[in-house]
Amino acid sequence: MKETCKELETGIRVAKARKEALEVLISSLEQEEMDKEMSDVEQKNVMCSTCGCTAEALHLKKYEIEAYSVKKGGMFGLTSEFLIGKAIALAQADSIDAFESIFVLLIYGFALFPNIDDFVDVNAIRIFLIGNLVPTLLGDMYFFLHLRNSIRGGTIVGCVPLLYKWFILPLPQTPAFMENKQYLRWSQRLMSLTNDDIVWYDSGLSSLGIIDSCGEFSNVPLIGTQGGINYNPALARHQLGFPLRDKPNNTRLEALLY
Repeated sequence: MKETCKELETGIRVAKARKEALEVLISSLEQEEMDKEMSDVEQKNVMCSTCGCTAEALHLKKYEIEAYSVKKGGMFGLTSEFLIGKAIALAQADSIDAFESIFVLLIYGFALFPNIDDFVDVNAIRIFLIGNLVPTLLGDMYFFLHLRNSIRGGTIVGCVPLLYKWFILPLPQTPAFMENKQYLRWSQRLMSLTNDDIVWYDSGLSSLGIIDSCGEFSNVPLIGTQGGINYNPALARHQLGFPLRDKPNNTRLEALLY
């Protein structure tokens, strides 16, 4: 009888635990669905709020942008079919300014900030409208480089020719190095370089101000389209050729990825 009661108590405890776990799971799924709905609403509001500016920048009518704004892969934006069709029509009509505007937006969506195939999402459109792609582009590049290095594999999303240009910019520009007549591997070419061979920073930037703080925060965040990462102001100054005043605080050396 005692054994039966113990088994019954154990069964009740297990049933309660399963019930609580199930309630937590249901609550989590409901919250996730609510967050998804809120995200959809926010994205749609952003897309609608930018329709007028987008139409003006692309030399199109606002109702055209509103009519062809669709959702794909969880993001709102414009399809390549719509944009390319408009670009061709404008080119044939000799509307050069309008054609070039759409062509630039396609570059933003397909080369600089790619996300979904054959689709220019709302993030790329907003960056196009702002007109300053550098902070976001840096944020994306640093984010993907850090992420792929930490998981030791994967694809870096972005404009490969631009990334390649960025990587080789500090390297010697002499014909002997650039032509590589001996067909050496990159590892062999880099191992032969010394500190004096590297162009660490452009001397023409010496007169410009350097952002080395973000209010009271020790690190400056770079927000990309896929996530964010911080950069360290003290180290940035050192990389630009300025001497360090003292040893950087450990908190300034911490990486932040989100």
